[in-house]
Amino acid sequence: MYDIAIVGGGPAGSCLAMLLASVKGLKIAVIDKRELQKPYEGEGYIKSCGGLLAPDAQKTISRMGLDLPKEVLATPQIFCVRTIDLKRNLERFYQRFYINMDREKFDRFLASKIDAENAETFFGYTVSGIRYNEKEKVFCVSMRSRGNTKEPVIIRANMLVGADGAMSIVRRKLFPKLKFKEYVSLQEVFHQEHNNNLPYFSSLFHPKITDYYAWSLPKDDTFIFGAAIPAGKGAIKKYEELKEMVKDFGYDLKTPLRKEGTVILRTTGLTQIPKGYDDKAYLIGEAGGYISPSSAEGISYAFNSAIKLYESIRKAREEAPFDSKAYYQKIHSNFKRKVVPLRCKIVLKCLKKPFMYQPTLRYLVMKSKLKAIHMIEKEGPYGL
Repeated sequence: MYDIAIVGGGPAGSCLAMLLASVKGLKIAVIDKRELQKPYEGEGYIKSCGGLLAPDAQKTISRMGLDLPKEVLATPQIFCVRTIDLKRNLERFYQRFYINMDREKFDRFLASKIDAENAETFFGYTVSGIRYNEKEKVFCVSMRSRGNTKEPVIIRANMLVGADGAMSIVRRKLFPKLKFKEYVSLQEVFHQEHNNNLPYFSSLFHPKITDYYAWSLPKDDTFIFGAAIPAGKGAIKKYEELKEMVKDFGYDLKTPLRKEGTVILRTTGLTQIPKGYDDKAYLIGEAGGYISPSSAEGISYAFNSAIKLYESIRKAREEAPFDSKAYYQKIHSNFKRKVVPLRCKIVLKCLKKPFMYQPTLRYLVMKSKLKAIHMIEKEGPYGL
């Protein structure tokens, strides 16, 4: 029997498990379908992600006292964003400060920080079912390890946390009415040598392809190109159309080394973000809609929503008898109050969104050259 079961061992789940280790007496389980205790060796599911740490995520990592080992970092480090409006053939450069990293190594680094004495990890296990036992007031989580065809492993927990991303089984089982706009993130990895003239993180826009954006960036000896396209029929066709459109901007996207895909959620209103389930189940990170609706940056939201839940649990331990009804009610009320700043931040990102994605407004912003960098011209068409 566990006090808390965390489904998902990415940034949100690992962060929560790390912090809860300081709360005495808690028995925690962390479940993830990836074998996060091992180095990634090219097989199995990986998180399809550009792998950039935005300033907000960097700040939160600093607050937690973490330092990234050099093997997590990728080259080059990026200080410039190249923004391209493909329809109007317009581009601008803007200064930004990102940390370029290997996302799989980053997730495994975070998972390694989970205290084994306070949390039992079930890495390589896929959750197949979740049931709330009304009589005993506990969650029953069924899961299977990779390749296991035998009876599923079932664990029981007083509290359940969904930190399992866009396709969260916790959200689908316990919050079935909670709906988000879904995008298919299609991403390919290429040899860097064919795209050497593109040393930027680039964001690309075309209303025919998507009402979100596409991206590209160099990473060590490879080059990543991807796009977030509304889920549904025709997404792959639109992605291939996009690859044809960008040829004139210096892209060579003929022979990918590998292809990746995932689902990205886009929050369109605060009513989508749930407060809790029977005061005993919570969603954090992208599973709960905590992701930027303007940039799809999710790591800072994953960390900060996990921190808010940790603080809510810790404070409840001081306010009510452990494992009592009042204790769970305190967690719920604390969390509801503590996530207000995160919810407000999402509102501000929603207000920013039209200036990035409404074609006329975006054109006016880019045409004004507001905060744009004047690049030093050298021989060759693609910047420095």
